[in-house]
Amino acid sequence: MSGTWYEEATVCPGYQCDVSRRMKLSNLLRRMQQIATDQLAAMGEDYLYFYDRGMVFVLTRVTAQIYRQPVMDEKIRISTSPAGIRGAQYLRLVRVESETGERLVDSLSCWVLIEPESRRLLRPDAYELKVPVEEVDYKPNRHRLKKPGQVDFCCTHPVHYSQVDYNQHLNNAAYADVVLDHLPEEEARRPVAQFQIDYHHEAYWGEELALQYTRLGEDEWFIAGQAGEREIFCARLTFAAREM
Repeated sequence: MSGTWYEEATVCPGYQCDVSRRMKLSNLLRRMQQIATDQLAAMGEDYLYFYDRGMVFVLTRVTAQIYRQPVMDEKIRISTSPAGIRGAQYLRLVRVESETGERLVDSLSCWVLIEPESRRLLRPDAYELKVPVEEVDYKPNRHRLKKPGQVDFCCTHPVHYSQVDYNQHLNNAAYADVVLDHLPEEEARRPVAQFQIDYHHEAYWGEELALQYTRLGEDEWFIAGQAGEREIFCARLTFAAREM
């Protein structure tokens, strides 16, 4: 760990890749989620540290600019730093680079503290950051996504046991699989360039998500998911432009 930044070197294994040998979006999100946890654990503040004090971190938003997805067996470096507090949200910056320093991903995530049993939102004074804050040079859209007027197609997705994590809900990274699983194959195979997801409510094992897909342009989709009357998430997915 150096200053505000915490870094890990790793390899993109084949079992985390898609049919085109690129790291799946969901696994990229898992890696970025894990390094945030690892930095806190390196300071002696792992999941159980927070849980025993009646609090856990959960994600409310992830925005990622993906210049190139890591490919199978590629050596990469993932680094993270706290990026300040806005309202009740803790901001966190994550970068992914190749072994040679090529920037692969910039991501800004928003986290909140909740009480694990009641799911009640906790104010930031419940936990004080113990590392300096990094100035953010990656400044994506910080506004909540708004649903477009039209819907191109609808489908449903049951929340399975394999998608639920230790926080008892559909894992944040698994939403990327949910989003991509229901796109046409020729779309799902394309490399991802940008991704934003806003998490509004938690989804639980056994629930069924009602999904709405809207095509916003040649390379862009908007996806919204509900469980009953609860709005669960909204996401915007942009693929890399097709080669002419």
